[in-house]
Amino acid sequence: MQLQIRLKMAKVAAARLVFSLLAVWQVDNAGPFPMDCNGNEPKRPGMKPEQQARQKIDAQLLASGWLVQDYVNMDLSAGRGIALREVPLKTGPCDYLLLVDRKPVGVLEAKKVGTKLFSDL
Repeated sequence: MQLQIRLKMAKVAAARLVFSLLAVWQVDNAGPFPMDCNGNEPKRPGMKPEQQARQKIDAQLLASGWLVQDYVNMDLSAGRGIALREVPLKTGPCDYLLLVDRKPVGVLEAKKVGTKLFSDL
């Protein structure tokens, strides 16, 4: 019973993290490169936009207490909360798979600001 409650709490915490990361990602564009009128950061020399996004997301996950690892070099014994990058799934690779106690609790997909997250039903 206690394990089920803890797992549910971990899932809720993971869901809150995903929503907070989405909110922070859209708001937190402070840095040495100002945003343009569309809310996009200009290109940084030598870095692809995906690399820039990954650095920001990694930093936010680390600041939230997640251990960030590459899927190909994962060490599940490193800690309780692990965010794995580029995990292959049946539908294709996800940006991050969030694990708590080695169990998947969420998937994080990074999208460009302004991307429609839900289709019209």
